[in-house]
Amino acid sequence: MNNNENNNEIISMQEWFFSIIISGIPIVNIFLFILWVIDKDTNPNKKNWAKAFLLLYTIILIIGLLIYINYHQLKN
Repeated sequence: MNNNENNNEIISMQEWFFSIIISGIPIVNIFLFILWVIDKDTNPNKKNWAKAFLLLYTIILIIGLLIYINYHQLKN
């Protein structure tokens, strides 16, 4: 761990609260997660949280698409 990570400010409860509320808004959340991941000034904790959510959404999307494709192949 480098010194830069140790000097980051703690994210307040209010900021986490609004981040979690915003993460529940469809479409907006994906754009904000991408913004937080690519923004250099974003706190590393929030950046990692956004990366984890994007990874989770990607996994859910892939599983959903596989189920959809599989269902329609069985239907025909």
